[in-house]
Amino acid sequence: MERRFDDQFWLPDRSFYGLAKTGAGDIVDAVTSNVGHCLWTGLVPEARAGAVVETLQQPELADSWGIRTMSATDAGYSPVSYHAGGVWPHDTSLVAVGLGRYGYGDVAERIGRHVLVAGARTRHERLPELYCGFDRETAPTPYPATCVPQAWGAGAPFALLRAAFGLSPADDGTVVSTRSSSLFPERALDPVRDRWGGVERRR
Repeated sequence: MERRFDDQFWLPDRSFYGLAKTGAGDIVDAVTSNVGHCLWTGLVPEARAGAVVETLQQPELADSWGIRTMSATDAGYSPVSYHAGGVWPHDTSLVAVGLGRYGYGDVAERIGRHVLVAGARTRHERLPELYCGFDRETAPTPYPATCVPQAWGAGAPFALLRAAFGLSPADDGTVVSTRSSSLFPERALDPVRDRWGGVERRR
């Protein structure tokens, strides 16, 4: 599956994966956050991961309050767009889990911090469904028709917690952590310990 995906969607000139294919079979070469989901699923070959992560970190995608859905340098970009420039906290959190899966936990934490700070600056500290993709010199600006509260927005911090500590289930029913976190205090794992009986730290 990884090989077929790579063969079909890799864009050598951009060192990134295309968004989709047209009916004629041409690759849509927009740079979007969707490719971060491919890290989350494990679909990206290890040899491509570094290039993908490098693009996801570029200011065109990551200088907002999370990961923009579309690069600010792409023709279709608008910061006030539902799918072509806005920032979805849950979308960014899935990218963060993918970054952690490939060993880029430090990048996941940096991106995750932007989302948490944005949440702290919103009314009632509620993460909305999405906000506009302006840079961080502009306060987090909710998308005009955003849902607040929103279930998947509210779930984003928990995915960020998983990415920050490298959490995964173990065969014995406990939870394994592969890294410490500078984003969350260690006590943030207490509910995990209470529910699953412990968190084993592995390197």
